[in-house]
Amino acid sequence: MTEEFLCNNIINLCPYPVVAIDGQQIIKMANTAFSALIGLDDEHLIGASVSSDSLPAFEVLLGNTAYINFNSA
Repeated sequence: MTEEFLCNNIINLCPYPVVAIDGQQIIKMANTAFSALIGLDDEHLIGASVSSDSLPAFEVLLGNTAYINFNSA
């Protein structure tokens, strides 16, 4: 799977607004978190790297924004 394929599928599956940051492999998802792939700091959820052969499951987490960095393994 390509990173574009992954990003497009995440966008299609996500029930909330998704914005691709220009020129970067980062997706911003309002009110969404990737439960198995995140770390939490004082301000927001930080997405972990995702291998190109896996699609993370997501769950709703109100009031937070997840930043997911798609890097090929």
